[in-house]
Amino acid sequence: QISFLLISTCLLISGYAQADAQNFQGLRVGGSLNMKGASTKVSDSSGPIATVGGNNIGGGITVAVSQRISQKVLIGVGASFSNSKTESGTDSNDGVVIKGKNIWTAFIEPGVVVGQNTLLYAKAGYAGMKVSLDEFNTGYGLKGYVYGIGIRSMVVDSLYVEVEALQYKFNSKEIEGQSYEIKATSANVGVGYIFN
Repeated sequence: QISFLLISTCLLISGYAQADAQNFQGLRVGGSLNMKGASTKVSDSSGPIATVGGNNIGGGITVAVSQRISQKVLIGVGASFSNSKTESGTDSNDGVVIKGKNIWTAFIEPGVVVGQNTLLYAKAGYAGMKVSLDEFNTGYGLKGYVYGIGIRSMVVDSLYVEVEALQYKFNSKEIEGQSYEIKATSANVGVGYIFN
């Protein structure tokens, strides 16, 4: 058992020593399956009225470029778009159906390589989406921010898989005396290719 632990430790240290962010730098294009859960806080002048929520699944695409700044650290910038429709519930007080779609982000993504083929990264940026908040399905543009963490692993050559968790928060929108504030959480599983 001691020998096994020593060998495992040596392999782990060896893998970390050989880690190189160069494997993850360059232009990156990927697709993902996005599982979103959203909630909307409804308020008026007297205070909160209700909080409603819902879950949805959709797809997304990401285009980004990353540059190594040290052997194990790199930083990237990019943009993503998700066509998933985020229905965050129905306000039971007046029957308003709250739906969001076409979520986009512009982000910065610092990361650190923890093995020969694995990258841990954080993500933060600007976000927006189109949302309908009334019975006439009128579209409103909302802006906000996104942040989260993820892990990306090279499968073969420049092909990678990744898993990430993101949190969105959008600015509130006031309609006919009521304020709607939308938050969303997204769990994404993706695959892509790095042109390096």
